[in-house]
Amino acid sequence: MEIPVDSSRATRGGNWTAALLLSAQILAASTLFTRAALSDTLVKLPVLDRQDIRFTRIPIDWGSLPRSIYALAQDNYGFLWLGTHVGLYRYDGYTLKPYRHDHNDPNSVSDDSIRTVYKDRAGILWIGTGFGGLDRLDPSQDSFTHYRHDSGDGRSLSSNTVNYVCEDRNGKLWVATDGGLDGLDLLSGTFFHYRHNPQDAGSLSNNTVLSLFEDRRGDLWVGTAAGLNKLDRATGRFTLFPGYDHVSVILEDLSSTLWVASQPGGWLSALDVTNGKRTRYSFRSGTAGGPGFPYVTSIQENPTGVLC
Repeated sequence: MEIPVDSSRATRGGNWTAALLLSAQILAASTLFTRAALSDTLVKLPVLDRQDIRFTRIPIDWGSLPRSIYALAQDNYGFLWLGTHVGLYRYDGYTLKPYRHDHNDPNSVSDDSIRTVYKDRAGILWIGTGFGGLDRLDPSQDSFTHYRHDSGDGRSLSSNTVNYVCEDRNGKLWVATDGGLDGLDLLSGTFFHYRHNPQDAGSLSNNTVLSLFEDRRGDLWVGTAAGLNKLDRATGRFTLFPGYDHVSVILEDLSSTLWVASQPGGWLSALDVTNGKRTRYSFRSGTAGGPGFPYVTSIQENPTGVLC
């Protein structure tokens, strides 16, 4: 998957977009990666020669930007938004503009610990924070609207820790929190909830929701700290796919294989959703008990079916 670059910044913008995308862990570069025959065995992947990977240093004042960037999104104006543990930054191809929480400004970002930045189809940015809940930002107005947890309101956000945001094909916004899976009613600004019930095997497997993905069939996949779940939105019931802990990334490739990154241990798995079989991948170990990948924070697929 490639992020389009604002043509007015093509000379420098193309470089910084590609460079920041490559800052994620390189996983592999083989068609085997997307066309693997599914089995219950461990597959060791080839590793790219380091000389094949090129990085372009972004010409900005690095002293003002933290080394760790946890979230990345490009808005409809071509600006790049960076989420860090000390605030939100907007990069225009030349300079950085910081957005930080200000106790005296109710329109500022709700918290400086940024977990995720997501752009919906209308061009609105949704910012998930570590302690301040969910923020809505219209880039044309530069003002934040806040959605927070309120213990006295059952229709508020389940938790002020927001790990992921996803918009489905019907325009519904789904929010992954440390208190369960939430759906946002955009008209009323209220949330409905899916939570773990130990007495109900069809409920969400764990309330710490880390990742979300809607596949081509319209199924919503929910990665939690204890299991991978598929939601049947008609019934509100979940199907649990066991063996996945701390699911950090979910992606469906061009061949409809579901790729799941789970932690700890760094396993990357290919799941055949038609029969539930999975293949685990590694490039650091050839044994099932050995380590797989370093912590996987993102998976992208290019138009030819190569994952990185």
